[in-house]
Amino acid sequence: MIDSAGTGSWHVGYAPDDRMRRTAEKRGISMTNMFARQFTEQDFLDFDHIFAMDRENLQDILTIEPHGHGSRGDGDENDAPFRVRLFREADPEPGNYQVPDPYYGGKGGFDDVFEMVARTSEALVDAFEEEFDLQTDT
Repeated sequence: MIDSAGTGSWHVGYAPDDRMRRTAEKRGISMTNMFARQFTEQDFLDFDHIFAMDRENLQDILTIEPHGHGSRGDGDENDAPFRVRLFREADPEPGNYQVPDPYYGGKGGFDDVFEMVARTSEALVDAFEEEFDLQTDT
């Protein structure tokens, strides 16, 4: 399962920015029925991997984490560790390891961020396929 959440509450319940929706639609991806939600403590229990888009969000996520970085905190000796890290650590072209805010990226900001996220997502899928010996249809 894959999900997305923001660390701030100011967009909760809103659809993605029109410019982002148009950028995704140009590439055959529908963002219909997507609405912003805020990251919560429950996400640490629900997800094995948590990726932050920039260092500020990384710090915000680590501040929310209730049980100490590195375990699910439920006391089970079989706790599966989760990793909280910057998303672009998986990017083959990581630059400064941060995903810039497309709102400030000029005319091509949303296209640039989309390409960066798509490239990094593909690298993550490849890494997970190898790590967990998964077979996927591509």
